[in-house]
Amino acid sequence: MQLTEIWRSAVDSGRVAAVVFVDFRKAFYSVSHEILVKKLENSFGITGALLDWIKDYLSGRMQFTVLNGVKSDILPVTTGIPQGSVLGPTLFTLFTNDLPEAISEGDLYMYADDTSIYADVAVAALNNTLQEV
Repeated sequence: MQLTEIWRSAVDSGRVAAVVFVDFRKAFYSVSHEILVKKLENSFGITGALLDWIKDYLSGRMQFTVLNGVKSDILPVTTGIPQGSVLGPTLFTLFTNDLPEAISEGDLYMYADDTSIYADVAVAALNNTLQEV
């Protein structure tokens, strides 16, 4: 069932359809490699050559900035999932798969880095859920 149909049904039933749209800006850049690898291993049972391949895929990246012609130190990239591939969104989805379990009220609908939080009980419940997220 599409979200708009769920919300329409709530409104038609006389309930308040309170929705918050969350776009985790730069979400792919904020994923900790260490936490992701542990989660892949512990929650999804990914081990051996596949886990080693994913670690290799994430590691070895370096970055620096230039400001007013001055170059910063080159530092390793320890967070973030490379974008522009099929694997990037898949890893992000695996990283965030337990987010719906973290909320106590309302419903969470996720698609990549876009999340909708819906509660038809009260705006206060929606605010509580948003705090939990």
